[in-house]
Amino acid sequence: MLGWAIGLTPCIAAEQVPTYDALVVINESTLNKFLQAIGPISGGGSFNNGRSNYVWTVKNPTIRIVKNASSFTADAEIHSGLLNYGTTAKGDVDVIYDNQKNIISVKIRKASFEVALDLFGNKIHVTDVDISTFYKPQFQFPGPQPLQNHFDVDLPDKTVKPIQIKTFVKKISLEPGRIVVGSNFAFSTVIPSPNKQ
Repeated sequence: MLGWAIGLTPCIAAEQVPTYDALVVINESTLNKFLQAIGPISGGGSFNNGRSNYVWTVKNPTIRIVKNASSFTADAEIHSGLLNYGTTAKGDVDVIYDNQKNIISVKIRKASFEVALDLFGNKIHVTDVDISTFYKPQFQFPGPQPLQNHFDVDLPDKTVKPIQIKTFVKKISLEPGRIVVGSNFAFSTVIPSPNKQ
């Protein structure tokens, strides 16, 4: 896949203050509003050759963004007969910028928790539940590029001067609480086109 992934871009020293022609900022809270709209999700399964069942419920899904890293957590509750307990679902979040498509993608890659039973003081692993499939929609946002890569300027002498725009993405980074993608533009002219009729 063509794109830049977090971790492949060199870090900029804290004392440097980069300047960009365009900057796209996606706040952590924006991503979490979507997750909150999904609400609690539930599922279940069986073990012991189908003689025992368990039900799980996941609440409070949250994406956290810190410097150079992002993660997913949620509260999971497991119920099986007399055994009821809570645990945390933990997962990874991929943040990628596709330079050709000008799309910033945020995707929960894996988020799982363990279903286990306590039998006479011994922990028995039943299964791992990956809930990332329930949060399958990939967040996509437009990146910091103009919609056009050229435009024509009408001049007083009735000629047209074509202006071309090139975009250079300088940085994609994860900062505390937000995703930042910055770019700079270069404008160039070509030989003016013949007079308009």
